[in-house]
Amino acid sequence: MMKLLVCLCLMLAAITLTMSAVVGGYNKLKVDSEIVKNLTIFSLDRITQQTGSNRTLAVAKIESAESQVVSGLNYKIGMVVCEQDSAKENQLINEACRFCCITIWEQSWLNSTKVTNVNCSEPGNLESLSSASLNKME
Repeated sequence: MMKLLVCLCLMLAAITLTMSAVVGGYNKLKVDSEIVKNLTIFSLDRITQQTGSNRTLAVAKIESAESQVVSGLNYKIGMVVCEQDSAKENQLINEACRFCCITIWEQSWLNSTKVTNVNCSEPGNLESLSSASLNKME
């Protein structure tokens, strides 16, 4: 009986440790989901302000997306954005692309969505920020 009780206690402790590592952490999202697409479009104005770009920006590729339950939801999204050439039917300018990590905080019951962090590489320097930077953002 004592062995059974010890085994149950150890199992309970293991389950508790496993659950505490997951609760409050970030969970991966599908980069092609509607919510991720909408949030990236929502963030383009803030990215334009942050980078000081004089041209319209467009999302070229969404690299990664995660969400975290807080008092609402935090989203971390890593994406490649490029300037568009309006003279060439908004064709993307490859040498003016940059990697951006953004954090968005959403409280749906208050109808509130805010970009809380933007971190972008210099144009044409996609290697200076990588998806590893996404994990370092708070």
